[in-house]
Amino acid sequence: MNQDTPPHIDVRGLAAALKRLDRLLAAAVDKVHAALGPDGRPDAYRGLYISREDIARILATEPGHPGVFPSAGSTAREGGAGLFNVAAEIPGLSRIADLFGLQPMETDLLMIALAPELDLRYEQLYAYLQDDVTRRRPSADLALGLLCPDLEAKLAARRHLSPDAPLIRNRLVSLTTDPPQPLPPFLKRSLAADERIVDFILAGTALDADLRSWVRVYPADESPAASFFGGGPDDQLRRLVRDAAADPSGVLLYLTGTCGLGRKEAAADLSRRRGMGLLL
Repeated sequence: MNQDTPPHIDVRGLAAALKRLDRLLAAAVDKVHAALGPDGRPDAYRGLYISREDIARILATEPGHPGVFPSAGSTAREGGAGLFNVAAEIPGLSRIADLFGLQPMETDLLMIALAPELDLRYEQLYAYLQDDVTRRRPSADLALGLLCPDLEAKLAARRHLSPDAPLIRNRLVSLTTDPPQPLPPFLKRSLAADERIVDFILAGTALDADLRSWVRVYPADESPAASFFGGGPDDQLRRLVRDAAADPSGVLLYLTGTCGLGRKEAAADLSRRRGMGLLL
């Protein structure tokens, strides 16, 4: 039985988060324009080659400097409210944050990875800021640079993308590599939101593609059996489930027996009576 269905998507909350991301990206683009060319306009072939002026600008930059990204200010600092504050605006993402114990910085990183799944224009924006027309997903360097106000914060925030961090350990976000460079530096790896997580955040209920050949979901009004319970022991089982449902930690029933005994029918009837769907 499965009660953990995603809440309905709040389109206004999602739009508000994307607008804040737009403002952050616009500020980053302005800094790129200011850094390139005497009149502040970028080279028409930006992303396709490295010029002598690019090399001079790179060598003039302090080692480890976050780059041309804007300072996100105090809202992006560790322990702050988070740049997007998505927990209060997007119910599906709020549920993900609660389930996996995500910190505000981690929900922000997930939002940056999620953006191209909502609007393809973010692919173009990310490619432009990364000076590479083929890099259409945000790199770790871009995401951290957008969210962190200085180098110290950026170095500290790397832990949110480590193998043991909730985002990576639980496969909410993957760090991918480009085939031409199979062993890139950590900062060059791209962030991609998991397909099932994207679907959940957008209030989807479809099964993960990897499970579809093994699992079937019946909504509460489509359980695969008619009424199963009559009296005697069956009534006792029904009362047990009813009483156990009041326990906030949930209830686990183990039904055992020979084939044809009616275990599936019992689970279907129990889930129907509780107004819940059934996952087989």
